[in-house]
Amino acid sequence: MSEFAHLHCHTEYSLFEGCIRIEELCSKAAEYKMPAVSITDSGNLYGAMKLYSAAREYGIKPIIGCEINLVPGKVTDRDKFNYHLVLLAMDLRGYHNLVKLVSAGWLQGFYYKPRVDKDMLQKYSDGIIALSACLKGEVQYLLRAKGFDQGLEAAMQYARIYPDRFYLELEASGYNEQAEVNDRLMELSEKTGLPIVAANDCRYLTPQDAEAHAVLKCIKNAERLDEQDLDNLDTRELYFKSPEEMEKEFSYCPTALENVHKIVEQCNLDLDSPKRHLPRYKPTIEDTLDKELTALALNGLDEKLATLPYKVDREKYFTRLDKELKILCEQGKSWYFLVVYDYVAWARSRGIAVGPGRGSAPGCMTAYALGITGIDPILHKLHFERFCNTKRAGVVDIDVDLCQERRQEVFDYVFEKYGQNSVVYISVFICMRARTVFRDVSLVIGISPEQAERIIQLIPQEPGMTISKAMEMEPALRSIMNDNEKMQRCFDICTRLEGLIRHITSHAARIVISNENLQDYLPLYRGRNHELIAQYDYNDLERLGFPGFDLLGLKYLSLISRTLDLIKASQKQAPDMDSLPLDDAKTFVLIEQGHTDGAFQLEGDGFRQYLRELKPERLEDLAAMLALYRPGPLVSGMLSNFIKRRHGRVAAEYAHAELADILKETHGMIIYHEQVMTIAHKIAGFSLEDAEILAKNLVGKKPEALIQQKEKFIKGAMQKNNVPVKTAEQIFDMMKQAGPYGYLKAHSIAYAMISYQTAFLKANYPEEFQQAKDTVFGKNMK
Repeated sequence: MSEFAHLHCHTEYSLFEGCIRIEELCSKAAEYKMPAVSITDSGNLYGAMKLYSAAREYGIKPIIGCEINLVPGKVTDRDKFNYHLVLLAMDLRGYHNLVKLVSAGWLQGFYYKPRVDKDMLQKYSDGIIALSACLKGEVQYLLRAKGFDQGLEAAMQYARIYPDRFYLELEASGYNEQAEVNDRLMELSEKTGLPIVAANDCRYLTPQDAEAHAVLKCIKNAERLDEQDLDNLDTRELYFKSPEEMEKEFSYCPTALENVHKIVEQCNLDLDSPKRHLPRYKPTIEDTLDKELTALALNGLDEKLATLPYKVDREKYFTRLDKELKILCEQGKSWYFLVVYDYVAWARSRGIAVGPGRGSAPGCMTAYALGITGIDPILHKLHFERFCNTKRAGVVDIDVDLCQERRQEVFDYVFEKYGQNSVVYISVFICMRARTVFRDVSLVIGISPEQAERIIQLIPQEPGMTISKAMEMEPALRSIMNDNEKMQRCFDICTRLEGLIRHITSHAARIVISNENLQDYLPLYRGRNHELIAQYDYNDLERLGFPGFDLLGLKYLSLISRTLDLIKASQKQAPDMDSLPLDDAKTFVLIEQGHTDGAFQLEGDGFRQYLRELKPERLEDLAAMLALYRPGPLVSGMLSNFIKRRHGRVAAEYAHAELADILKETHGMIIYHEQVMTIAHKIAGFSLEDAEILAKNLVGKKPEALIQQKEKFIKGAMQKNNVPVKTAEQIFDMMKQAGPYGYLKAHSIAYAMISYQTAFLKANYPEEFQQAKDTVFGKNMK
């Protein structure tokens, strides 16, 4: 293993200043057998946890750092001029100080960019190693612009802030003035005894990426480059050089290389076992969280069952609830349900519309009993194990739909209840896509907008589309590239840049709720409305032990609320949306005729055509339509087949008697993940936990896993139900064929309920519905 590692690296999270992808960075470091890999992005820690996770996977030590912007005076000064300084976290204490410093730069010192001053450096200096950075470092700048003495004075100032932890950074950057600055830094080291260290201010991965990096900077600054500019860059040396290259570059100064190893040895940050930073929920009717959840759920289910318009087996419902509560309490998840229950109950108490559920949560009886969801999981044959599997690690996740117009009230309630400093929004990273990157690059290198737009129209608008894939699919693109050297260069640069982070925004719905002052634990910045936003995304925050909650806004809930208000205002009796008759003839006539403008998810021309063909008569028909009106099932013919079976033009066939009960509502077709789970459970004796894992494997199509699952299924079917091998194989192949197109019934039936509710209001209260729709969506909407 080499002893060299790069300590100064800008990834794509140094927006438009670096173009190194973290996965490729760690892969290259592993290829070079480096002991560590670092991230020192400009003024932020956006990519820190991703670097940490990827490095761990490659078996390399992660070093988390940041190149900060340092003002000469105070952060209160409105001066755009700033220096650079590289800071590396040595341990957990240093990481937390780095986090606080980066947050301070954004929250207190932001002026065009995040900035800190030396008072802040001093306050958060423990556990941090500092490098004097690049040519924009204060020491380097003063050595060149003001003279040796002022450079020395600045260096000694840093040495006092970081005793025995400040290094003069020599670089192999290739800039004309770099060699002279390196000489002065070595002279300064000899005079003061301050250590020197070798680095390279890496901005791109390979020398071939230099042009792409130059274009990237021009995109940021809205500048243009001609062919001559691209051929004569100031440097092509800011790449991730191999240990051998760096040893050759600094053969005149072996001490600088030795100090790299010394720093690597001192940096030992461990974030693998973080404590959970959970919201502090205070029980109100019991003395523990588990007892509180149990009491609320039991009372809630008792009240719920008393109001259902159909008969139920109470014992069956309470038995399932008891089973779920036992699992949730054993897994320590009571706090999560109580937090969600609290803000959902608060919203309902204020007349704020809450959706019936989404995702797998409607399969949870506990959520149903608490009023978090509005779908009866037993009636609709939904499985708790799809929501919470005891054999699959991870947190439960309940997404809540709220009236779009009043959702902010719920956010405000959460912020007030848990504290302004204990609730933050989270980041979302938006990448450069094929069409966008071509438009940007073509503008920089001087291709006319008209010509660029003609080429852009040849790039298919499909999810996951790339420049390379587009050229495979569209011969005209290959022809353009092959016939024109400038275009060839453009396509090459686009390929190198696409997929990089283009900008960062806050998640529309997800927040972190904690019991801590989050400024002590997470790097933060402010959004457009001055809201606090964590610089990490959902996965990063989960890894660090910070739970997320989704409060989504849905305009159709606003439409329902406004319609009900107008009904009441007109002195009519408003319907109870939680107990609508689900067989209303007027509603299904409207749906069958395709008059579904304004009805949730039933509005598109294509969807309405299929509704006319299907002629739905029940909620389950709508749920099946929502599950099947997707690209995969449409292309495969599943939706057309379903319609034929619905009307008896194709007979439903069942390979085993058990299948008739499981697949009757979908006319013999496997549409839902839950159906796969039920088949595996009832026919092959799978536990519902194992059945859920099988359903996921069928979607992922992992060959090795499927072979093992098939053997287990056939063996289980033979033992449990005496199913012949050929029949068992036939059933498994049927599940395998449907697997990639399978949909979550819990989500589909919940959203079908909103579809039905909006259609019901339109069919029975057309004037009020239309007036509400014009207000919520605008009069120009169909």
